[in-house]
Amino acid sequence: MQMEAAFKVPPISPSLWEASKIPAGPGTDAKAGFGAMLGEAIQNANELQSRSEELMSMFALGETDDLLAVSLAQSKAKISLNFIIEIRNKVLEAYQEIMRMAI
Repeated sequence: MQMEAAFKVPPISPSLWEASKIPAGPGTDAKAGFGAMLGEAIQNANELQSRSEELMSMFALGETDDLLAVSLAQSKAKISLNFIIEIRNKVLEAYQEIMRMAI
């Protein structure tokens, strides 16, 4: 029973790309929307990393022998972290570009 709970895949949330297509209504704050999406992406990356570490520990202790699930969890965590890093890089590039603008 513990084994089944350990390998359940969480539901897929809408990607940031799909969320960015949603038009902002007249009463919505674009800054809060982006901040909320970024916070959700960071939280998701943290959860994936925690899950990966949990599965690695279970594998190391011999509680599971499903190497594929461990490898998949590690890959998901790595991709999620790389996505967050790329968002950070793009935000920094945009900030630097704005700072270089002549007033």
